[in-house]
Amino acid sequence: MEEYLSVSVIPLEDRPSQEAASAFYERLMKMEGVNNVALQESGIRIEYCRRILSIDCIKEEIIDSGCCITAAVEKKKSPLERFLGRMAENNRKQFGGKKLDCCKLNDPRDR
Repeated sequence: MEEYLSVSVIPLEDRPSQEAASAFYERLMKMEGVNNVALQESGIRIEYCRRILSIDCIKEEIIDSGCCITAAVEKKKSPLERFLGRMAENNRKQFGGKKLDCCKLNDPRDR
């Protein structure tokens, strides 16, 4: 069963009061699949069984208990991802939404 345990840290906008922290601690510990909950500086650290419970269910429970979760920061794209994105955009501009057909590729009527 150990291989199915996951640990996630869910960032919070504000550190909850002692009463709110104990309330959502009890609420989360009652959920089937949650093994451990700890309040840290960076957010809530949760150890749970991913075969029983999803992180989305845990986040919903945290929001329902009155805590605000910090929005995820979009990670920076790698040079390859940026190149592929530019190439896809150029293809959309050049070919539109049409199906590529080698017979019609250089047809002047299609421009």
